[in-house]
Amino acid sequence: MPENAVHQFLIEPAERAPETVALVNASTGLETTRQDLLTGAQQAACFLANQGVVAEQRVMMCCYDSSAFLNWFWGAIWIGAVPVPVSTMLTTKDYEFLIKDSRAVGVVFSAGQEQVLAPALEEQPFLKWSQVEDLVNEDICVVQADPFAAVAEDVAFWLYTSGTTGFPKGAMHRHKDMGFCTNAYAKGILGMTEDDVIYSVAKLFFAYGLGNSGYLPAGTGAKVVLNPGRPVPEEIADHVVTHQPTIFFGVPTSYGQLLSADISDETFASVRIAVSAGEPLPAEIHRRFLERF
Repeated sequence: MPENAVHQFLIEPAERAPETVALVNASTGLETTRQDLLTGAQQAACFLANQGVVAEQRVMMCCYDSSAFLNWFWGAIWIGAVPVPVSTMLTTKDYEFLIKDSRAVGVVFSAGQEQVLAPALEEQPFLKWSQVEDLVNEDICVVQADPFAAVAEDVAFWLYTSGTTGFPKGAMHRHKDMGFCTNAYAKGILGMTEDDVIYSVAKLFFAYGLGNSGYLPAGTGAKVVLNPGRPVPEEIADHVVTHQPTIFFGVPTSYGQLLSADISDETFASVRIAVSAGEPLPAEIHRRFLERF
């Protein structure tokens, strides 16, 4: 049985339901089907291979939440490389450290990140190229061949710690970890299914957000609504009302901000489960949120 995670989270979902919507852009309403996501990841994989990226090499990603993020994430894993998503809200000094520490051979970034990233790309001993995320298309690449024959214990991706106890540290996540979390948590605890619509305040570059919006919906058939912008309470509320998610992932700070915002008490009417993580949720915020929404 193939153990590269792209089989479970990318290829098999597209084979089962190619025209099913996998992602929706919260702001524009633009939809991405499961086949679109598979094609985009294959094109990213081919681009990376053409850049000379090989198995186990790191590719840093500084990307906003969008289909492009997932194209590059799964595309790197497709060829056995290791994507390293990092926050889009860091300083040049932070990026300089992360690129050097991860020994990334390439950096993929969203348009608008050039000014802060460009100085960090200089004098990097292992870095060979950088690329704006949305230039992968049919004109520059042919679809990549079969996925790399990874085993379950192989490292699939890195995520850096927040650095609250010193310099950030790269935490390695295996291919099998995504399947375990999907089965034990998404299916076993949340009861997530193809009937669910997911909205996460936490971004894809966080471990929490990557599960919420990345592989948990892909592994359960759920649809995810991605917000490429900052988590502004009023905009979050508008997205929830517009897209009607059934599972909402937040953090204590976001729940407190939503309670303080001038939004309708019916905002979360579609939500069957609201999850909080990252730090303990104060009992008072929990009580007030339940009473109001």
